[in-house]
Amino acid sequence: DNVLERFHRLNESEKLISSDLIVRFATDSFRVSQSVKQFTVESRVGGEIVRDSKRRAKAEKIIKDAAIIFTTCAGAGLGALRGENFDTVLIDEASQVTEPVALIPLVKQCKRAVLVGDQ
Repeated sequence: DNVLERFHRLNESEKLISSDLIVRFATDSFRVSQSVKQFTVESRVGGEIVRDSKRRAKAEKIIKDAAIIFTTCAGAGLGALRGENFDTVLIDEASQVTEPVALIPLVKQCKRAVLVGDQ
């Protein structure tokens, strides 16, 4: 969420892309920071997507249309992202992630990867 917060501030000042094209996908939207809740799939479709087929269909369209998806490495392989591929993957705090978990987004037809480590 920290990376999304920083990107959102930059995007607001520089007008890089439409905010509608930025998505925060979380397996548990209750754990998402309040400052970025507006980007969650659930907030955009009006509630939980797991048990509601209409919301799930809307969520899948939002994800398909997204230019940038913020999620965890594990989240990249779950739910509505299970069938999605990623052209570019950025892994923040890469020194803290295990190799098996890091592979989840990287094996989804990733052409470019950026791993940002800690000091």
